[in-house]
Amino acid sequence: MSCAFVVLTLIAHVAWISRGTGTGWTPSKKNIAHARSGLEWHAAASAHAAKRVGFGFLSIWSRDAKKTDEYGYETFTMRCERAVEDAEYDREFPVNKGRFRNLRELCDDAAALESSFKVFSLGLSPLARARYALISWIPTFNRGYDVEKELVRWFTRGPFTTQDPSKATAFFMPIMPYLDRVAGFPKNGREIMRKRFNMFVRSHERTKLWKKTDCKRFASVVHDYGTNIALDQPEVMKTTTFISSNAEWIARDAETNAMRGEPYSTEKDVGSVCSASYYLPAKAIEYRVFEPKPLYERRTLVSFNGGLSSSLRARVAAIVDEQNDPDVDIAFTGHVSTSGYMKILSSSKFCLHMKGTRVVSPRLVEGIWFGCVPVILADNYDLPLSHILDWSKFAVIIPEADAAQLFTRLRAANWPELYANLRKVAPMFLYHRRPIFGDAFYGTALAVRDRIAIRSRDCAADVFADFDSEIPWGAHP
Repeated sequence: MSCAFVVLTLIAHVAWISRGTGTGWTPSKKNIAHARSGLEWHAAASAHAAKRVGFGFLSIWSRDAKKTDEYGYETFTMRCERAVEDAEYDREFPVNKGRFRNLRELCDDAAALESSFKVFSLGLSPLARARYALISWIPTFNRGYDVEKELVRWFTRGPFTTQDPSKATAFFMPIMPYLDRVAGFPKNGREIMRKRFNMFVRSHERTKLWKKTDCKRFASVVHDYGTNIALDQPEVMKTTTFISSNAEWIARDAETNAMRGEPYSTEKDVGSVCSASYYLPAKAIEYRVFEPKPLYERRTLVSFNGGLSSSLRARVAAIVDEQNDPDVDIAFTGHVSTSGYMKILSSSKFCLHMKGTRVVSPRLVEGIWFGCVPVILADNYDLPLSHILDWSKFAVIIPEADAAQLFTRLRAANWPELYANLRKVAPMFLYHRRPIFGDAFYGTALAVRDRIAIRSRDCAADVFADFDSEIPWGAHP
């Protein structure tokens, strides 16, 4: 078993480092750097997990689970209780005021979720179950892709699950596109994901239950290929809610009028909280990032480290070179050590999130965990938990067209206020080994419930009507 695990781990790692093209691995400097970085992250997380089981065991069991979660963050339960006692805290909490008047309304809605949202999981074939069970043992080396396992695990056997389809308000498709991609290596990853999605649909579409699930189905897809996995199934695409990490909604470019983004609609789809690390949140607590005396002072105005993978990033790189600001730590090397990454996040006031090849990156929520106020430079991004939270209260959102104003906007921003609000919402962006009230899994489930409730009232409406002739149905973008 141990030999098989090692072999499978190596296969997964090769698939991971070739993720940019969806094809085979080539021993370039970039891929070798990806490999080294992935192994370092995995080693650091494994060492931390071992320490947690050993020396951290007593502290875990001695904590008050009502007050703090497994990492040490204050629970949502405590914030809800404070909202009852403190009218100003309740009123000023950065909820989405288009959806909730105050925090207490959000608390009440989340508390009702277990009774108002009943999920029946559509079955997998025995072969698919066996394949997923085997491949799921392979480390992904990517905190973003780990979200897939979390969502599938808890939507199939979690707090909202029902075994009776007649009682279900939603029907979950337990596909795991990223694992399909790993299992299909070395074949083209995107083709494999679409093939497996098509196979799942064909296995269900002739059943009596399938038609009843229109606009009540949902699935998760965390790979950056996003909802493109359903391009061969237009009607299924339009009647299924996708929890997608690559949540760039379809729109028209202001200058060219050309279609931009993925077949993603804010009327039916949900942006995922795109990192499921158990390691980083615990380290953020060790760094005391939300305490009066943190491990590092926030002396850097804004930081970023990623690949130079888009024209937008090239524009920002030119601005950085031109201004040569000593308070700015923006680099495009694409790689940084685990400890170096955490130090950057915890010593920066703002963390820049800008679109590369896709809008998604685990850096977004990981910066939040470390108390680094997000700066969103990515148009048409359906931000995670925006259904329930007002991002403008704890982030700076700048249109891509205004990238030249980046540093001016940041120096004019009220960082203390943004940071104070970020402290309130940061625990809501966490996944846990078992979901707890008000965490990322609960917030995602609440958004799915509401999307399905709205869509099922008018299932015949075509959410992509304005783009139908331009979406490459059946093609392979």
